[in-house]
Amino acid sequence: MKKFLALAVVAAFVLALPALADTTKKSEKHGMWAKGTITAWDDATKTVKVKDESGKEMSITWNDQTKVTGTAKVGEMVKVEYKKEKDMMMATHVIIGKENIEKAGMDH
Repeated sequence: MKKFLALAVVAAFVLALPALADTTKKSEKHGMWAKGTITAWDDATKTVKVKDESGKEMSITWNDQTKVTGTAKVGEMVKVEYKKEKDMMMATHVIIGKENIEKAGMDH
């Protein structure tokens, strides 16, 4: 009986592994979000610095595939979807301006 129970636990664990792996892939596809104020925008290096409400500043890079909504300027509110790539944060979507953030339904 103990062997059967142990085998059942192992089997359940093995069957659950693909579901756990699938959850990880989904979270990687959707990225993370940063929201705050633009403190620096550099078109030459394709880098934006964002300061959140707690005062923490982060530097996020973008590329030609990054979707940018709005016109960037220092002091403007921004919401950035990004993914970690190696040792940097790569933006996949940048929404600039309070009205654009609200229009996109991203004001939370």
